[in-house]
Amino acid sequence: MDDLLTLIDGEDNTTPIRGMRAALAPVLRGHDVPELLQPAGWHLDARGVWRLVRERADDGTYTEREQQVTTRPILVTGKLWDVTSDEVSLVLEWYTPRGKRGRWTRAVVPAEDAYNRAKITRLASLGAPISSDNARHVSSWLYALTEANLSGLPEAMVTRAMGWQGRQGEHGYLCGRTLYRADVAIRADAETSPVHWPDGYVHLDAPGGIAQAVAGYEPRGSWQGWCDALASVSDRPAMVLALLASLVPPLMRPIPGIPNFGVDWYVDTSQGKTTALYLAASVWGNPSERDHDGTIQSWGGTRAGIEALAQALGSLPLILDDTKQARRPETVADVIYAACGGRGNLRSQSGGGLRDTPVWRTVLISSGEQPALTLAQAEHGGAAARLMEVEGSPMGEVSRQAGQIAKALKRELLSHHGHAGPRLVQWLQQDGIREGLRARYRHLQSWSEAQVQSGGVESRAADYVAALQLAAEVCRDALGIDLPDDWRDLVWACVRRAGEGADVSARAMADLVGWLAGQGHRLYIQRDAEQETPSQGWLGSESDTHPWAYALIPSELDRWLRGAGYRPAEVLGNWSR
Repeated sequence: MDDLLTLIDGEDNTTPIRGMRAALAPVLRGHDVPELLQPAGWHLDARGVWRLVRERADDGTYTEREQQVTTRPILVTGKLWDVTSDEVSLVLEWYTPRGKRGRWTRAVVPAEDAYNRAKITRLASLGAPISSDNARHVSSWLYALTEANLSGLPEAMVTRAMGWQGRQGEHGYLCGRTLYRADVAIRADAETSPVHWPDGYVHLDAPGGIAQAVAGYEPRGSWQGWCDALASVSDRPAMVLALLASLVPPLMRPIPGIPNFGVDWYVDTSQGKTTALYLAASVWGNPSERDHDGTIQSWGGTRAGIEALAQALGSLPLILDDTKQARRPETVADVIYAACGGRGNLRSQSGGGLRDTPVWRTVLISSGEQPALTLAQAEHGGAAARLMEVEGSPMGEVSRQAGQIAKALKRELLSHHGHAGPRLVQWLQQDGIREGLRARYRHLQSWSEAQVQSGGVESRAADYVAALQLAAEVCRDALGIDLPDDWRDLVWACVRRAGEGADVSARAMADLVGWLAGQGHRLYIQRDAEQETPSQGWLGSESDTHPWAYALIPSELDRWLRGAGYRPAEVLGNWSR
């Protein structure tokens, strides 16, 4: 009876049929599929999918025959529930002859696409036995098979983002293909058959390039090896800051009030600017900017691409190397605003309405040869309130010895990584931890605000400093790593320097006055009746009674502001206040 099942057809009628595995035995050859009920009116075997057709003869009688729908088996082997939206996806598998053994291909498809004859044909590009001729019947078959096995299909949860899973993080923390809970780590890679899905597992639905980008979020080497590597630079404030910035993102969901922000290291080439990024990335996975599965990405992507990556990372840091690789200067500003804003752009969908807006809770960790805020000059004021700039080598000095330490550190981190982050998120899921951290963060906010010397950027950055201080305390309590406190002096220096340069309107006025000092020949002075019209035209007039008083032609002022990288409407609005 192992290969016999009962198909319930109607309230009182049951029809015994042979099990699906037995029917597929000639092509399974070790491939594992769930044992399912075959729905009434359909038949599946090694030759493909068949449907029962009733035909009326001339004499009014009916005959039944099987009509072949596909020439190869295709079936539903699992069901996935989105942990956030509750949308349903199906795992589809189909057989393709190849050599002596053939192969089974697996794809995850939204249920609405599987049941839509126009959309299901897209699987033809993956080798599925579907065409425009049979798509209607294939969709009907997949729906009937799913409905006949509502309680028999293997089920798991699916997500489009790593990090905390569920609205309150109740399903655990997903890093790469491993789901971390308080006392257990559950792993299933993309090739795992639904028959063997672990209970409570959350499957990462990461298409194409995103799957490659998240592949490196796995542990390698040993925890002790990573700790030894960290010890070689734990006395260097900029390196400690990189570590703390990488530990902040998983704190954001459990502790309301921690904002997205960024940290950017800038220094001349060959002075170790990526060393800090290596340490930050090693908390979660492979800290490489060259490997295909490296967790350090390039600034060379489009804003849409980087936004898609931020969405897939969810509650992990977004690490971007080398701002000079950015396609356009405005891309830098756009990415800073998007990453630190934590929400993607509103986009319409083809059928009307809006698509779901992607969100993320992250810290942007960046490096370059010049400040990211310089490249983002048109957006400089707002970006300065979101990004802390750290000048100079992350190693603290440029020397042969520091270079050797940085080189050895990178080598060790490539061998030992991906241990600290999982340890942290498992600790965060222990009873009572989150409640205590929420209270502690509120206290640190008050402490940080008391250190602020002026409003504006400094006041806003006080929350960043409080989050970094909380990360330092969590690093001590969860990981057993007690770090020196001198990183705080570095952070406050960065915050205050940003505050001094963040008033765009004041800086624009200073730049304008300096420029006008060399443009006297283009300023009309009433007392000089003999003044000739300059070849470039007039800019405006200069008062003959009040020094440094000008009346400028609006179009000329607007042209200069744009050429200098300012937004005229923003600057002029602030000047008029």
